Amino acid sequence: MEEMKGIANGNIDGTDIRNFMAYRGAIVAKEFRSIGSCQCEFHTSMDIETIILTIVKGERREIKFGVKVLHKFDNGRDEVSVCLDFDEIEELIQALHFIAKTAAEIISTERDYTEVVYATKDNATFGFYQDANKQTAFFCLSPRKTGFLSFDTLGEVSKILHAARTHLVNHGAQVSYK
Repeated sequence: MEEMKGIANGNIDGTDIRNFMAYRGAIVAKEFRSIGSCQCEFHTSMDIETIILTIVKGERREIKFGVKVLHKFDNGRDEVSVCLDFDEIEELIQALHFIAKTAAEIISTERDYTEVVYATKDNATFGFYQDANKQTAFFCLSPRKTGFLSFDTLGEVSKILHAARTHLVNHGAQVSYK
């Protein structure tokens, strides 16, 4: 299928998924599927959904694949979310493994403050920090809300992301090898 430059404005920063969801002047079909959820600290949760977007304009058609990560709060009303393009999913899985491995390697060393962070195209961050007292994993999907989770839960997030990626591949997402 020919690359359809211009069907969604590629000049906007961030993910293709986010840009396509906001596209106007064409038919946009949005398919969401809940893949999994995990409990975080302080009565919050992280939910992961797959997204398959189909944009049709005239005879042109383009499909984009990705995931939506949601941080839900105890009150049931508030949540923040971020989208990841399909190519970012494997990068995030690998980053989470690196983060967990690095945390395990340095936990017994004395540190004033160390932070290891991965940032997505839409500026969501996943990482951990270690100070003189403790080591804590975190994620931030919005500048105003930070979520905290155990390192075991970080492993659960990786598994859910892997399941989401598998679902998208089974529905036509193309794996590119770099």
